[in-house]
Amino acid sequence: MKVRHLLLLALTASCSGQIGSPSVSGDAGWRTYYVAPTGSDSNPGTLPRPFQTIQHALDVAVVPGDRIEVRSGTYDAGLTFRASGTREKPIVLQNYPGERPFISGKRGGAQKLVEIFNRSHVRVSGFEVGDLVATTPAQSGAIFVDGFGDDVQITNNYVDDVRPALHKYANGRAIQVRGYDRTHALTNVLVSGNVIERCTVQDGNVLEISGNTAHDRVLHNRLSDNSGIALNVTGGTHPPVYTRWGLQVRDVLVSGNQVDSSRGSGAIGLYVQASSLVVVRGNRVTHNAWGLYVTSEYPGVHSRNVTIAGNFISDNTEAGLLVGSPFFPTTVLDAIVERNVVVHNGAFESGNGGNFGIGRARRVTVRGNAFVASDDNVLTYLGAPYQDVSLNENCYDDYNHDAATALFGYAGQSYKGFSRYRSATGQDGSSVFGNCTVR
Repeated sequence: MKVRHLLLLALTASCSGQIGSPSVSGDAGWRTYYVAPTGSDSNPGTLPRPFQTIQHALDVAVVPGDRIEVRSGTYDAGLTFRASGTREKPIVLQNYPGERPFISGKRGGAQKLVEIFNRSHVRVSGFEVGDLVATTPAQSGAIFVDGFGDDVQITNNYVDDVRPALHKYANGRAIQVRGYDRTHALTNVLVSGNVIERCTVQDGNVLEISGNTAHDRVLHNRLSDNSGIALNVTGGTHPPVYTRWGLQVRDVLVSGNQVDSSRGSGAIGLYVQASSLVVVRGNRVTHNAWGLYVTSEYPGVHSRNVTIAGNFISDNTEAGLLVGSPFFPTTVLDAIVERNVVVHNGAFESGNGGNFGIGRARRVTVRGNAFVASDDNVLTYLGAPYQDVSLNENCYDDYNHDAATALFGYAGQSYKGFSRYRSATGQDGSSVFGNCTVR
């Protein structure tokens, strides 16, 4: 009887993951592995006997449902996922509860610190990732979701200090989601709850959704004190190829993000270009060079069906909210601009759109917004060419709250006074001047 009792205790301890094997969920078959700087890759990856490197854990976590929890410490970069999960059982790489491990660009020599390539049903959450000196324009950065796949989530990470090498043409990307397979799209990617600071791109994007990708969500991220274009939903980075294939970013929700203090002459806070079915809702875009900009740079690829709703856009020096551009030969088609607060933008008065502007666009509805100018800047600037644009039920105000001296630009003409502008253009018949609600 005593022997049987001891045998039962030993079997129970083994199944609980305390002797020799990682934690196992009995009938599910998935495992939880642990990683710590004090561990060893010859260990079994249990909590008391963890692995030492994250990559080794990724090499063995190949069963759908496998989970990796990483303790505090600094780890080598250049991480790649070896396998996909399933929708019900994703493969998860996350921090150990209450701790934040650091994946450092100074460790391992890699230019892509974390890469998820042609994978589906993967989660990455709870890390600090950064301290990288970038040496390439397109293949350097913190977190990459590339190729094709479905249901990848990048959540609650802190990405900071990714910058080009001195005197080097390179981009320090923070998070890149890029579908570049012609026949298989990258779909249902979630980028949520991340904080991104002090990243520098020269002609790239700090947070990018691009290429053949659809049904993505960019939610509740904070981008601050970066250099270059901060958040970009873009049709692709090789326009002739994407035009020929007819591929665009499509069906993307960008909501609840805060984008501020982007530096540089071309620093756009939130950029939507060569994309379709994009909803930009409830974001705060402040203190950048350019605020929120919708256009298309690529010949033959128009931005279509873009909704810009409920955003707060303020104190951007070059321009606040722009729909369409006179600089590119493409058009924004079927856009809705509603319930936004656009205030105190365009202080540099460089002729780049001021507080609110419409350029090359067709079928644009602008309603229920609050437009408040700073100093003596124009409240709105609509420059040719555009067609079928409707403005109504908006509220306008400026720094001296005087409707008679407010400035408007429309179809290449300047108007002084709210009544004169409405009479000459036939726009904003039910709009008001003064006492705008600015949150």
